[in-house]
Amino acid sequence: MYYKVEGIARVVHEAQRALQLAQCDPVPAPEWNHAPEYMKEALIKTITAVLKGATPRETHELWRKDKVADGWTYGAIKDAYARKHPCLVDYDYLPQHQKDKNDLLVAIVGVFAPDVVNANLDKRNVVWIEDADGRKAIAQVIFQEPNYRPAKKVKHKS
Repeated sequence: MYYKVEGIARVVHEAQRALQLAQCDPVPAPEWNHAPEYMKEALIKTITAVLKGATPRETHELWRKDKVADGWTYGAIKDAYARKHPCLVDYDYLPQHQKDKNDLLVAIVGVFAPDVVNANLDKRNVVWIEDADGRKAIAQVIFQEPNYRPAKKVKHKS
């Protein structure tokens, strides 16, 4: 089945928004239908890059480069009006919960275009989410392995 990049972008956006809410992000992205055009266009550009082989690290660097070119600077708190963002740092300095958003993006694109993206997926197979109380849960992300084969069904003796 063929999916339009815009449709994949909607799925990615809503999944990343859900991840932000699960992570108690104080300024989560708005729902897709209320997201500003610049946000949608940036995501479509990033997804297009993933379809061409961009890794989670490269998606962050693309996003960061575009933000800086648009006048954004580093700020401890995300503020669209002041054009400040705490993730305007090198990928190596991102907190893991922010790297998880990049992994999620690449993983979702991989579900829609597995033959294109599989080689670039993070092989950890899960993204862990920790809430404010320190409880951890596995995010519902599918990291497909290039040679994935379902396990054979085994009959268990009762």
